[in-house]
Amino acid sequence: LLPGGELVVSAAMDNRLRLWDARSGALEAELTGHTSAVSDVAVDAAGKTAVSGSMDMSVRIWDLDAQAEAGKLLGHTSV
Repeated sequence: LLPGGELVVSAAMDNRLRLWDARSGALEAELTGHTSAVSDVAVDAAGKTAVSGSMDMSVRIWDLDAQAEAGKLLGHTSV
């Protein structure tokens, strides 16, 4: 849940993160980039950036305002 309670971020086995309207339940956006299941997601206190971890052994940084990938960290050798 992002600060303000308006959006929810979810991680999924289909390699995506999703942004949901917390009030209506409507899907607002899908964030793609991972190539395997997304197991974890965290949002910064300002609600501007999310970080996700995936079974593809990457960590991705997301700009939630732009609804786009802002960076990725590679190099994990195990999940």
